Amino acid sequence: MNEYMFYLQLHPVSVLEIFQKNNILFPRRLRIEVLRDIVESKIQEELKMLKVKKTNTDVTFLPKETKRLIRLQEFPKLSEVQLENELEYFYDTVLNISYYNLLWEKLIKNLKERKQEEVLDALNQLTSSEEIDEISVFAYNKSFNDLFVDAEKELDGISIQDIKKLYLETSNRKEAKRLAKKFNVTIPVNKTKSFVQTKLLQVLKDKNKLNDELTNKINNGTLKSLKLIMKDLDMSPQDLLSLSEIIEIIIEGSKNKKIKLDAVISTIQKEPKEESTILYDTIFHEILTNQKLILKNLQTLNGEKKDAIKKKKIDTIFNVVVITLIVIVVAIWVFYAITPLLA
Repeated sequence: MNEYMFYLQLHPVSVLEIFQKNNILFPRRLRIEVLRDIVESKIQEELKMLKVKKTNTDVTFLPKETKRLIRLQEFPKLSEVQLENELEYFYDTVLNISYYNLLWEKLIKNLKERKQEEVLDALNQLTSSEEIDEISVFAYNKSFNDLFVDAEKELDGISIQDIKKLYLETSNRKEAKRLAKKFNVTIPVNKTKSFVQTKLLQVLKDKNKLNDELTNKINNGTLKSLKLIMKDLDMSPQDLLSLSEIIEIIIEGSKNKKIKLDAVISTIQKEPKEESTILYDTIFHEILTNQKLILKNLQTLNGEKKDAIKKKKIDTIFNVVVITLIVIVVAIWVFYAITPLLA
């Protein structure tokens, strides 16, 4: 058994938890290189066959074959989503298992180079839970998408500057929508009646599906009836957008998400010093204010107490004086009352 088969049998959720707990991320380029290595022999084989067929004047070289030939010729430039689709296109279980093995070989090597012994030990302690040979490459990769990151100014492993041109030459709406879903970019659609009519007519014309009856229904239809027409044709609102428009939305959407993510990371990484200082100053100011109020109240209270004491003293003196005067008056009265009796 291949030494990396053990890792293939680990549940993706358990593996993801270990990587996220230890803040482990991998360059997207690593997974792209593995995809390219595994699928290259199949690509070269088909490319050779198409080139031979194209030079054969006895057979018709179909437009879809021309498109396919262009894509295969651009194979070294394909994005991760496109390479995943290529592996799915060949629908080969043996090829898939080879991919999983090589991917884990690269991952383990990367962890060893980074001296992540703790992570390796945690992985080795997991219990095998399932075989994955029936799982598609796309589904398996999706489980670990958050662990693989693009280099600066890249999207899905391709320069943002080049990805629009690449997809216009080698891709289609379906693949572009998968790219949007991968990066959580919503593709909005103008749902006004005139927009839907114009776009629907153009798309059907490009697909050679437009006839007089459909044209009449679209031109005279309501927004509700236009949606029913699209449903009958198995079309989604995003199908009204051109491939170029979809790619532009994805590029802008991914840029905005990166700006927001960078802002969040920047906020998290900021030392709480500034915030703590502001908080401390605020509390200190409140304490001083409260202290001033308390002192003012105490001064008022003390003043009132002093006034009360002063008043009490005056009242006491007044009472003493009054009592003294009364005593004197009584004494005088007694003196004058007794004197005639003595005479």
